[in-house]
Amino acid sequence: MGGGSRRAQYSQRFDYDNISFEEDVSRDIIDRKIFGKYIVDISSNAIFVYYEDTLLSIYPRSMLYYATDKFLKIKTGEPGILMKISEDGVKKVFSKERGIFYGMIAGDGYVFLADEEYDNYIKFTSTDHEAILSYKSIVENLYGLNLRIRRGNIL
Repeated sequence: MGGGSRRAQYSQRFDYDNISFEEDVSRDIIDRKIFGKYIVDISSNAIFVYYEDTLLSIYPRSMLYYATDKFLKIKTGEPGILMKISEDGVKKVFSKERGIFYGMIAGDGYVFLADEEYDNYIKFTSTDHEAILSYKSIVENLYGLNLRIRRGNIL
């Protein structure tokens, strides 16, 4: 949860939404979650993460992925990676989609690591058409890639 000023962290996370720090961050707290020494305040358009009394980060409300009384998950901006806050602390975890992606590669795929002359790539091979379509959908949603299917395989 890095250094830098609160304003710089806010700017880094919110600039794409054209939100002004002074005017648009609502501090009308809708919900407060307490996980040990971590406190998370959720307003109508922002998530404020504190460690004891120190503000660590501010996230757009749209980055809230899932919340319960035991933990909270926030999207990190990195495809398929979530930040989980619980009494055990803060850690990065896989989203369900990224976990399925890794499982599919481990089961029916492989990673080709080339030298400088060639490109690295991941290949998924299956005779199960539903698995192929599921893999294609997950990769397109996670990474924004447009995959093509060739003779039952995805390239």
